[in-house]
This record gives sequence, C-alpha cells and structure tokens, in this order.
Amino acid sequence: MSVAQEGYDNAEVLVVLEEDSQKDWILDSRCTFHMCPNKGWFENYKQIDGGTVLLGNNKSCKVIGIGSLRIKLHNGIERVLEDVRHVPELKRNLISFGTFIKGLYSLVG
Repeated sequence: MSVAQEGYDNAEVLVVLEEDSQKDWILDSRCTFHMCPNKGWFENYKQIDGGTVLLGNNKSCKVIGIGSLRIKLHNGIERVLEDVRHVPELKRNLISFGTFIKGLYSLVG
C-alpha cells in the first residue's frame, strides 16, 4: 500500500534493518522525541506517567518511562540517546531526527 493510499501526503524515513525487527531503528523527521519499546535497553530509567503519543496511524500509546540508551551506528560509533521515552506498544524504535541533530551540534559546539 502506498503512502498516499494510507492518507499521508508524504513521508521521509531512514530505516536501519536488523534480522530481528525489534532491533530496527527508524530515523523519523517528524518524531518529537526518541522512543523505544524495549525497557531492557535503557542504561538509566525512570518510571513516569508520560501521557500518550499519537502515532502516524492515529493510534495513541502510553509513555511509561524515560531514560537514556546507547546505540551503535553503522560506522561503529556509539551514541547515547538521552530522554528516550519508553513506549511498550511500539513495534519499532524511533529516533527523532531533529533531537538527534541538536545533540550532535551541542557535542561539537
């Protein structure tokens, strides 16, 4: 099914695929913050009542925690993602492109 058939005008994402789809990370240019369904990946974790997030298919999911986790990029460089929301109902991990870029500039600047 095409993006237009699903009711979207356009969509831009970068997908990093693994054999296990639970390890996939999607770089999303419209995502407000980083989100992950895998509680075990968090290096530090705080349980919160974080409200809900509205996904692209208009499904709302509860945010139940926040923390940081470490990812390894394709070139072997590791990055720590801060303020990642724990959303157990997600099927994929989402990286907010805007938040990620802001973090890179603050590291350099």
